[in-house]
Amino acid sequence: MQKIAEVIGRVNTQLVDVAWMRWTKAELLDYYNDAIRAVIIVRPDAGETSEILTCIAGTKQQLPDGSNRLLDVSRVVGGRVVRPAPRDVLDSQFPDWHFSSGMIENYCYDEQTPKTFYVFPGAVEGAQLDAVISRVPVPATISQVESGELVPLDELYTNPIIEWMLYRCFSKDSQNGAVNNQLAQQHYQAFNDQLGIKTQADMALGNRKREQYNGSNQV
Repeated sequence: MQKIAEVIGRVNTQLVDVAWMRWTKAELLDYYNDAIRAVIIVRPDAGETSEILTCIAGTKQQLPDGSNRLLDVSRVVGGRVVRPAPRDVLDSQFPDWHFSSGMIENYCYDEQTPKTFYVFPGAVEGAQLDAVISRVPVPATISQVESGELVPLDELYTNPIIEWMLYRCFSKDSQNGAVNNQLAQQHYQAFNDQLGIKTQADMALGNRKREQYNGSNQV
């Protein structure tokens, strides 16, 4: 894991601002915190954390404060596996499913309403689920940087973080010249390209695993 100070230092080196005059440490820290949020918007799994979710009674459930998105629900704690199910299928096959109650078998999730999910049958009060959710880390402070706080994301995201920070740095001066505007756009494109390449690589790996699994089932 890299230290936040090391990431900010690498950006400062590329800016050739040894005295921290044009871009102060506080300003670069703001850009760093923005970069963390930008990465997690594109790749919610970058902020993944395994947690126990405690349900309220009924089908409609809310993610805990500070969470960004639901990534997966694996099982009822101490119980059966929970599988994803399309909400329209439940609506069609079980029109009264919102009045159901019992051991949870399925969950429904729509990224258009990222803080809400549904369970079927409806949960009893206090039922718990093993889940993976995405969280945006609390913004880092100067004191944390100086004390050696680590970047909370995997090191694979270090370069996209730096590219986003440089994009913000050169955007500051983009009105003062076409060169800075061009540099800002180049770094923004690099940010998108690097996250896109990682997404494609992850998808390819997932496809290979599925092919291997399907092949083993046919033996």
